[in-house]
Amino acid sequence: LSGLFLFGCSDVGTNNITEPVTSPSAGSKQIVKLPERQNVSTEWSWSTWKRFNNKETDKIVLTDQYTSLSGKTVTVTAVLTVPAGAFDADQEDITMTADDGTATLTFTPHMVFNKPLTLDVTYSGLDLRTMIKMLPHLGFYYIDDNGSITPIANQGIRYNIFTGTISVKGAQIEHFSRYGFIT
Repeated sequence: LSGLFLFGCSDVGTNNITEPVTSPSAGSKQIVKLPERQNVSTEWSWSTWKRFNNKETDKIVLTDQYTSLSGKTVTVTAVLTVPAGAFDADQEDITMTADDGTATLTFTPHMVFNKPLTLDVTYSGLDLRTMIKMLPHLGFYYIDDNGSITPIANQGIRYNIFTGTISVKGAQIEHFSRYGFIT
């Protein structure tokens, strides 16, 4: 049992899947879907913004939660670190938005950086037990407007089936767009 626990805590994991995406080398994949919310009447999203000074390294943090239909608390925490000299302007207003139905984040304004930004993201409260066969295939990707995906360099993707947690640490963001967990 402890071997199963250690294996489950150190490998990748996913939740329910939706939205097909494609990659020339990977074939068809699916974006990780979040559990449905209780008392849903309209679409919603989590969003935050911050003004960055290009001469200083700084962070923007998004954290929020909701209660799923099964009564679990679903949480997202995302931390984007913007290094000094990452963009050309003296200041930039950066917005980070977490999608309401998938484990994806969108960043604006759309721009390319002089230095990569670093992103750490954790989702918890997911039902990973239903996707146990998909666990080895979880990755963190850039998702372009036509559904093509590109894997993003990172320092590690982890999952914990007991807490329903998936996370990526140190994802290297070279331009703003849509990013997310895909299996």
